[in-house]
Amino acid sequence: MRDARLAIEVDGHQIDNLFWTPEDGCGSSALLLHPHPLYGGNMLDAVVSMIHRTLAENGFCTLRINFRGVGRQDSVFAGVGGAVEDALMAHASLVRATKHSQVGVLGYSFGASVALHVAAEYDVAFLVALSPSYKIVEEVKESQDILPRIKCPVLLVHGSKDSVVPPSDSELIASQIGSKDFTMEILEGVGHFYHESLDFVGRTLSEFLERLHSKGTGRKS
Repeated sequence: MRDARLAIEVDGHQIDNLFWTPEDGCGSSALLLHPHPLYGGNMLDAVVSMIHRTLAENGFCTLRINFRGVGRQDSVFAGVGGAVEDALMAHASLVRATKHSQVGVLGYSFGASVALHVAAEYDVAFLVALSPSYKIVEEVKESQDILPRIKCPVLLVHGSKDSVVPPSDSELIASQIGSKDFTMEILEGVGHFYHESLDFVGRTLSEFLERLHSKGTGRKS
């Protein structure tokens, strides 16, 4: 097991990243996207780290990135549109590095909103979005131009007590998404930061991945 770094550049800016591969090779791969950079979000966020561990336990290679402006002095946060550009370039880099025609895309909060754009743009293996913001999705393009284009298997998770992004955002996203293989979990009593709930969310993600594997989807090389 090891962490490496891929050469990812957008508009002359290097994108910090961690590319993790298991010792026995990369059977499947996934891109992980973190919460809002202006509120301390980065690729080592606790929820993103939990997602990484869960994927690693399921045999995935993972690519975690920092959006522009995080952890570097030579770039600044480029807004939602810039984050989408960063994620699209990271997706392309992961496909090249692994030679997988499809990869999964997973995000939390701001990263989940960006992940929706990636899943609409590319034929991804699957999408997992934790606490996505409908407002952030629409900062780049109207939801009617994004959400119906998402056709991959989707897992959408939101806490019923989320005071940062209301669960009604996920319900609105669910009503517009184009996928016919769609699961939504509203976790009772859970807030935005998933305090005391990370293990449960990890198990929910594992069950989703196992279901995809049993159906022969989500793990394509």
